[in-house]
Amino acid sequence: MNESPTTSPAADGAAFDEVVGVVAGWCGAAAPFGLADEALLSRIADAEKLGRLVDGLRVRLAGEVAERSRAELGDGSLSRAQNFTTVPKLVAAVTGGAGHTASSWLKLGKSVRSGVSINGVVIPSNFPHVEQGLTDGSLGVDAAAQIVRNLTDVAAQLGFTQEIRDAEKALVDAARNISGGFRYSADDIGLLASRVRAHLDPDGVEPTDRVLQSKRYVRFTAQGDGMTKMIALLPPLQAGSLRALLEALQSPRVRPQFETDTPA
Repeated sequence: MNESPTTSPAADGAAFDEVVGVVAGWCGAAAPFGLADEALLSRIADAEKLGRLVDGLRVRLAGEVAERSRAELGDGSLSRAQNFTTVPKLVAAVTGGAGHTASSWLKLGKSVRSGVSINGVVIPSNFPHVEQGLTDGSLGVDAAAQIVRNLTDVAAQLGFTQEIRDAEKALVDAARNISGGFRYSADDIGLLASRVRAHLDPDGVEPTDRVLQSKRYVRFTAQGDGMTKMIALLPPLQAGSLRALLEALQSPRVRPQFETDTPA
């Protein structure tokens, strides 16, 4: 049997209801519009801590559902036993979430899953640092997915070497780092992970980069009202640089200076 409960269902249910009650009370304690700026930012950071814990649990549970729904299990497959044709459909039906969301949980959950063989031997995760970050809530699923995707591409060529282990730890540490109350975004971690991938496997990345560079373009179209419409297709690093520049120009704290401007 796959079930090995350490507590009775009734006790487990009571504990869960108590946790939900505490969290619900915290969530409703203060309306967002009544918070000062600093309190608002602190509140959303705290809410994200809860979100990371819940998201990490969802991913790890989905990974176990995927393991128990393997095609080779035949009629013993969990999804087949529940009369679902695919595992994402089963998870979406149980959670009420979207199919693509369930698929992302399953993909990440399978990648980081650790387990125990039928002989009782521990089977470690391919990404133990990511798994731990998801477990303790210090790593968000978006950043975790970026790390796993990039390092999986490298491991497909080189295997899970010590270099990849070290890179995984460094990326997880970066995602956990908080400086001045701010963290690296998942997009930042994705860019960093892509650079790590290029460093670890330059031969594997170079053809891909050549293809991306050949597809890039930027088009400007003048509009009747004097505005200019921009349409672009850019590789990740160039897109990140342009995005950073445009976001800085749109910041209310930054007023772009042009040659026609006269000093105040």
